[in-house]
Amino acid sequence: MKQTRKTEYPIQPRTADNYHLVKKTSIAGVSFLENRDSIMASTNVGDTLRLVREPDNSHDPNAIRIDRNGGQKLGCIPRTETANFVAKMDGGIIFTGIITSLQRHEYEIEADIYERVQIPFPDFTSFCLKTYGFFGPTTVCSLNLRERKFVYKEQSYPHCGGYHCMELKFSTDYWETVLTNIQQFNFPAWEKYYDNPMVLDGTQWKITIRRRNGKPIKISGSNAYPEEWEFLQNFIYDCLDLKELKGNGRFYIQAPMAKSNQIRNQPKKLFSQSQGTGLFDVPSPYSADELEKLCDYIPYFEQQVGKKVKWSENKAKDGVMILPYPIYDAEVSVFHKLIYDCGTDKNYSETIKQYDFDTNSSDFSQADLTLIQALLTFFLRGEHFCDGFMAGCIESGWILGLLKRLDEIRTRGE
Repeated sequence: MKQTRKTEYPIQPRTADNYHLVKKTSIAGVSFLENRDSIMASTNVGDTLRLVREPDNSHDPNAIRIDRNGGQKLGCIPRTETANFVAKMDGGIIFTGIITSLQRHEYEIEADIYERVQIPFPDFTSFCLKTYGFFGPTTVCSLNLRERKFVYKEQSYPHCGGYHCMELKFSTDYWETVLTNIQQFNFPAWEKYYDNPMVLDGTQWKITIRRRNGKPIKISGSNAYPEEWEFLQNFIYDCLDLKELKGNGRFYIQAPMAKSNQIRNQPKKLFSQSQGTGLFDVPSPYSADELEKLCDYIPYFEQQVGKKVKWSENKAKDGVMILPYPIYDAEVSVFHKLIYDCGTDKNYSETIKQYDFDTNSSDFSQADLTLIQALLTFFLRGEHFCDGFMAGCIESGWILGLLKRLDEIRTRGE
């Protein structure tokens, strides 16, 4: 299975029955980390670890990085020991670790390394995965073996509007790839629930896995995921990537259930094996009406350049200190919702990296609609991680420049 994406998910290796100990090791390279003192100070016995292959490492193509749970690099497997892991990891086997001892001042860490047990799942028939969150879109993804069909639905703004849908029936040639991927998901080894209590909002998910002989398996999580989650996500992304021929399908819009119990088919682009590669041209992420609505905010943001956004006062209430936060105009709140309504890029950070765009730059002269959608999503999500992020983009004219580029594309018909 392809693993070209580098998204890191906080995994939770918890059930001993689904692992077996393969090696005790001393983690190499800790003393070479730039921030080694702070890393050692925050590292403890019992912390879980993640092993990551680095085939592009210029010093050692067999290199295996060791990360703390959450993605921070801790060190690597000693070069003399990597042969025990490389072939299996390249074949999709997952290895995790647990710190068993450490000497902080000597930068020495010892760990037990465990291999994730692969459990056969011959009677799998289908799965349906739903992901949702307060700030992000709601998606529903399903795979049915009997019909050889994959369906993906996305609602751009939570609880608002219909679903944009893609339905794909796999070709016979691609079907063997699908069956291989299903076994790699390792569903029988998943826990019933995954939770990260350190995150108050974010992404929730639930999946129903059906089988021929037995009750459905129902699993859910909140901001935490099983070890094989990245395999599942890569499979979904690969199915949505229409540059590779996979079968026959269609796009359509499903109306909100509150308004209609029927599916209103509005084909955006049909695709089939007989049509050739031209059918995979990527459609515009925005309609003409959406482009016009977004560009209507140019006059407002022109007036906000250089003006400071008002902030609340720093005060205490019932003994609790309330930090100041930006107080945005009603126009900004409506614009915020409009961006969601028009559709966001859930992989915006990856898109921005692919374009090699510096988000501190205000030069949007080469930006196309795909990059603009990613940058508008970046504008929204930045506020979730840092109060006042949107204020900085507004005051500096960053968001104005982006909208002007959008208007230029709209008027020229690029």
